[in-house]
Amino acid sequence: MIRATENDKLSYRMPLVSRTKLVCCLFPVIVMAVFLSLPVIAHDPNAPRSGCPPVEEEIIDLQILADMLANTKAVSLFTKLSLKKDINKVLKRLNQFHDGKSNFTLEQLEEQYNLLLMKIAIHLQDNDLALHRHLCNAWLVIWEDLRDFDRFKEQHS
Repeated sequence: MIRATENDKLSYRMPLVSRTKLVCCLFPVIVMAVFLSLPVIAHDPNAPRSGCPPVEEEIIDLQILADMLANTKAVSLFTKLSLKKDINKVLKRLNQFHDGKSNFTLEQLEEQYNLLLMKIAIHLQDNDLALHRHLCNAWLVIWEDLRDFDRFKEQHS
C-alpha cells in the first residue's frame, strides 16, 4: 500500500498478511540454519547408554530378556503375553528382512525395536529396577545382534 508522508515522499508499507507469510516462510530456514550450526556428536554403539547404572551380568540376547521378563512379577500375565507377541512380531519382521522378503527398511525395524523396548521399560521402571537396569544397558547390544545378518541367523534359526 503506497501512501504519502509528511515530506510528500512515497513509502511502501507491507500489509500484515504479507509480513505473516514472510515470517512463516523464513522460520524453517532460520531453524535449519541453527540446527546445521550445531556440532555433530559421533555415536559409539559400544559405549554404555548415559544414565544407565552398571549391572553385574548383562543381557546379551533378546531371548534372555524375554525369559527374564517372563519371570518378573512387575508385569501382569496379560501384559507379558502382549509383550511376547510384540517381541515375536519384531523378530519375524527382522527374519524377513534378513531373508530379503521384508517390506520394512532397517531404519523402520530399528524404530519398531526401540518402541518395543520403550514399552517394556515403561512397565519395568517402577516395579523391577534390576531388570530395568539390564534392559537399559543391553538396548544397543541387542540391536547390534539383531541387525547383523550372521549373528541374527546364528541366534534365531
